[in-house]
Amino acid sequence: MHPTWQRVAAEIGMDAFLAMWRVLDAEEQWQHPKGGLELTLRRYRSYEHHQRDTYIRQLARSGMALPLIRQRLIDAMGVELECGRLKQIISKSR
Repeated sequence: MHPTWQRVAAEIGMDAFLAMWRVLDAEEQWQHPKGGLELTLRRYRSYEHHQRDTYIRQLARSGMALPLIRQRLIDAMGVELECGRLKQIISKSR
């Protein structure tokens, strides 16, 4: 087994890893014609951006002003964005 998969198993536990492997193996769409599995995951950073943007939109929907949203984002996630970028993120949800 590739060392990366060994690290995943160590991180989540072998039972969880084997359960994940069984689920993935059952999906025909990921079975490679030459054997094995072939799947694609988006970068983890993409997930983090999604979480950040969702948080920003929730704060905006609650009526919070941009400077306060900006500070909340810094406090909660350690992410510093300019108010202009916050406006862009908020406007994408409308």
